[in-house]
Amino acid sequence: MPAKIFNLSDYPKHLQDLCKHPEPDHLPSDPREWIDYRTLFSVTEADIPLLWEIASFIDKMDDSNGELYYAPSHAWMALGQFDESSVNLAKILDALNLIYWPTVEYGLIAIRDVVVRLGTDDVTQLIKAFQDEKRHDKTRTLILDALVIIQKNHPEYRESVVQMMMDELSKMAIGFRSLYGHIVYHLGEENIRDALPLIETAYSQGLVEPDYSGFLENIQKQLGVEPVSNPDIDRLETELEAISIIVYKFRRAETVFPKQAVLDARKYRDLIIPLLIEEVRNATAYSRFGIITDGVIQFAVHLLAEFQAKESLPFVLESLSLTEDQEWDLYIDSLYESMPGILYRLMGNDVSDYDRMLRNPETPVVLRAIVLSALPYLIKYENLSRDKHASLLHDYLRLGIDEANEKFVTGVVCALPDGDTSFLPLAKEAFEKDLVDPEMVDWPFVESHLLDRKPNYDSVLRCVRSDFSDTVATLGKWGWFTEPKPKTAIPPLSSRLSSFGFDDILPQQQKEHKVGRNDRCPCGRDDGQRLGE
Repeated sequence: MPAKIFNLSDYPKHLQDLCKHPEPDHLPSDPREWIDYRTLFSVTEADIPLLWEIASFIDKMDDSNGELYYAPSHAWMALGQFDESSVNLAKILDALNLIYWPTVEYGLIAIRDVVVRLGTDDVTQLIKAFQDEKRHDKTRTLILDALVIIQKNHPEYRESVVQMMMDELSKMAIGFRSLYGHIVYHLGEENIRDALPLIETAYSQGLVEPDYSGFLENIQKQLGVEPVSNPDIDRLETELEAISIIVYKFRRAETVFPKQAVLDARKYRDLIIPLLIEEVRNATAYSRFGIITDGVIQFAVHLLAEFQAKESLPFVLESLSLTEDQEWDLYIDSLYESMPGILYRLMGNDVSDYDRMLRNPETPVVLRAIVLSALPYLIKYENLSRDKHASLLHDYLRLGIDEANEKFVTGVVCALPDGDTSFLPLAKEAFEKDLVDPEMVDWPFVESHLLDRKPNYDSVLRCVRSDFSDTVATLGKWGWFTEPKPKTAIPPLSSRLSSFGFDDILPQQQKEHKVGRNDRCPCGRDDGQRLGE
C-alpha cells in the first residue's frame, strides 16, 4: 500500500486551522507559555486520535508543504497539553522509537517540549528511557535535552541528571560519538568541572563528535580551565571531522560507488571503526521498529570486515538477532550472500566459537543460519577439515530434529555436501517428520544429490563468494550502483505506530509492503538468494 499523503481536507475545520497556524516567534520550553490549543482551536480529547495522525507526519513534511510545514509540530504540542489519563509519557516515549530522525530536525523542539511537559513529574522514567541502549541515539539525545531543561526548571533533579550524564560518559564505549558529543556539550553548559578528566579522556580516545560539543579547547574554556595545547588531540579533532565527511559520502551514495571515500576510510582505519559501529547500532535500532534506512550499513559492515574489527562483532551479531523480516529490511540480499563471509572475517578461525553458537537453541534463527553458512569459509581457508565439517553437520542435523526446529533443520539439509550417503537416514527422518521447508528444498532433490552424485564439496564451497578483504572489489560490482532503481519511501510514522500496538490512538490502520526473501531485490539484482544455494 502506498505511503499515505497528508490531506488537509481529511480533518475537521478546527484542526485544519491548527495545521495552518504559523510558527510561533519562539517555542518556549515551559509548556505554560505555549499556545493554549484547547482554547484557541477548541481541541478536545475526542481529537486525540486525529492529532496523533497529524503528528505522525513529522518525518514526512518538507518545505514543499508550505503553510502546513508546522502542522505536525503543532499536533505534538497540542498532545502535550492533555493530562496523563489521555496522553501519557510511556506512550510518547514508545512513539519516539518509530520516528525516522534524519528528516525531523525542525520538529525536534516541539517533540522535546512535549517530553519535558509530561516527564517533569516522572524524571525516573525519563532517566531509564535515556539509559536504554536499544533506542536510537537521536531518541536518547532528545530525552537528554529534555532532562537538562527539567533540571534547570527544577533544581532538585540536577544531581540525578548530572550523575546520569557522568555515568554514561564514564563507560567510554565505542559507537556513541554523537551521544557523547551532546553529553559533553551539556556538561560544559552546566559548568560541571568534575567532569573535565572524563571529557579529556573521551576526546583523547576519539569518542566525542566535535560537531556537537565543539573542540576540547572550547570546553576547557567553558569550565574555567586554561587550555593546554595538545597537538595529538588537535590532530585527532581534525581527523574526526574528515571521517564524518567520509560517512556522509557513504550515506549519499545512491547510483555511483564512492570509491574515493572507501580509500579514504582506509587511511583512518582505527578512527573510523567507532563511527562505523555507531552506524550499525543505529540502523539496527531503526530496523527493530520497522524503519528502512539508507544503505550506509552496507559500507559499514563491509569495511568492518575488511579491517577485521573484532570489537564490532557484538554489534553485528545484535543486528543479526532481530526478526527475519527486520534483518531482511536491514541487509536486503546481502543477508545470506555477504553476511556469512563478513561474520567469518570478524569471528576468526576458532571453530569452537561457531560450534557453540550453532549448538545453542537460544541462538536467534537467522543468526544461526548465517553462522552455519560461514563454516565453508573455514574449509576454504583450511581452518576446518571436510571430515570434521561433515561430522558437525551430522550433529547439527540430529540436534535440529530433536529440537523439532524446522528452520535449523532446513538450513542444515541445504548445506549437505553432494554424494555423502551417510546423511541419507537423518535427512529422510527430517523429511518424514515434516521438519524441512518444502519451499526451500524437497526430498527427491536431496536424495538425488546424496545418492547419484560423486562425493565432492563443490556445492558447499560455491557459497564462498569473496574473502571480504577489499570493499572496493566486493561492493563496487553491486547492481545497486550499476542499475537504475526506484527510491523507497520511508513508511509514515502512522503506519509504524499501528504496527507496534498503537491502534487505539489512530483512526485507521495502514500496512506497508515488505520485500520478501525471494522477491526481486530493490537493488536490481535478478537472482534470488536462498539459504544453501
